[in-house]
Amino acid sequence: MIAYVFWHARERNFDAPTYEATLLRFHAELATAQIEGFISSQSFAVSGTPWVREPHAYEDWYLLADSCALDRLNDAAVRARARGPHDALAAASIFGDAGLYRLWAGPPGCSASHAAWFSKPQGMAYVEAYERIARAAGGASAWQRQMVLGPSREFCLLSERPVELPAPFEPILVSRRLVL
Repeated sequence: MIAYVFWHARERNFDAPTYEATLLRFHAELATAQIEGFISSQSFAVSGTPWVREPHAYEDWYLLADSCALDRLNDAAVRARARGPHDALAAASIFGDAGLYRLWAGPPGCSASHAAWFSKPQGMAYVEAYERIARAAGGASAWQRQMVLGPSREFCLLSERPVELPAPFEPILVSRRLVL
């Protein structure tokens, strides 16, 4: 399973309730579009994510069976059914960035209220990093970036409570509010 993660922020003069209602419509259209390989999507209001230029932003998770489904998702996002809400969101957005992540441990858990974003410490072997992350993660959903599409971190742990990672990891802890 992979996740296309998309961060976006609305223009300050565009009110949050309208933006979020449009976001809900967009995700609802995708859910009914019967996209081969598309599993589900969720959107979260987030703040404090340093690679997002705005203090209040959104983080969308699109769960996909494989990377082939990414093309089909992209096509469906601008087809007739989803085009209206997609274009309205694009017009109201002032920022967008993305990453492609693969689930490597735990349940998908995308609806979790906390995220810990971090990179492997320089000089640490991946085998050691995986072992340390797995010990600290407990039941968290563990994701690893597969493709760099922006400045996000290499790893993400999604959980219902903040996850504490041992030094030398330096996680960025982000609280998330489910929009849909």
